Amino acid sequence: MKCKSLLSTLLFISYSASANNVIHYSNFMMYMDKKERSIIHVVNDNGRGDFLCKIKNWEDRFNTGGYIDITNDEKGLLIYPTNKYLSIDELIRCSEDGIELHKIPQSDDKLDTIVDINFDKRLVLLVALNDVRVLSYTAIVSNFGSNKNLLSGPGFFSGKNSDIPFGVGDNQYGGKISLDGKYVSPVYLSCFVDSFPGLWDIRKNKRVVFDASLGDDEIKNRCQKLFDGKATLEELGGKLIRPKK
Repeated sequence: MKCKSLLSTLLFISYSASANNVIHYSNFMMYMDKKERSIIHVVNDNGRGDFLCKIKNWEDRFNTGGYIDITNDEKGLLIYPTNKYLSIDELIRCSEDGIELHKIPQSDDKLDTIVDINFDKRLVLLVALNDVRVLSYTAIVSNFGSNKNLLSGPGFFSGKNSDIPFGVGDNQYGGKISLDGKYVSPVYLSCFVDSFPGLWDIRKNKRVVFDASLGDDEIKNRCQKLFDGKATLEELGGKLIRPKK
């Protein structure tokens, strides 16, 4: 019980200042109400309309966070620090009856936080709390409806004491799944040889790296092109490695 209370306090201190961040989608802006966290404001970009959408199944324990973000495919709105999400389509069409938070069924209500979802490829990226004292995490990449972590290696959850966690700092929603469902980055996009956790090929369970001789700027550029699906790994001159724990 003490650990749970400490976690709530730490998360509130860390993210309360960011609780009213604004998400832009199409011709709308979305943000969480400053006083009532169970309400999402949906505002036309011209500012003429401000619709208040009530989340019907909101729980008081969610009040410790309040930071929101949109999934990389722009189909879901994530609410930190939970394993729940809102459908963007449902939010835009919200009625007076309100809408409900959805949950990734196989995730842990108390320890897991959704970082990104690829709805078309049916993939989810979560981070599992490893150590409440330093707020370190391990990543889980799984298919909808499955408990199996598709990736193994440094930074990924296996449930063993040998798991190597990472910190997220202020980058709680820095992790993303590529739109083509081929690659995932648990924290931030990085393809340097010493990146941790780095960018991973999901199907091959290996990390993407580019030779240091290319220079930092060129590595960042090629890493982004790969993630965006603008070129293949072979075309960009990268390689896959299997990091050792």
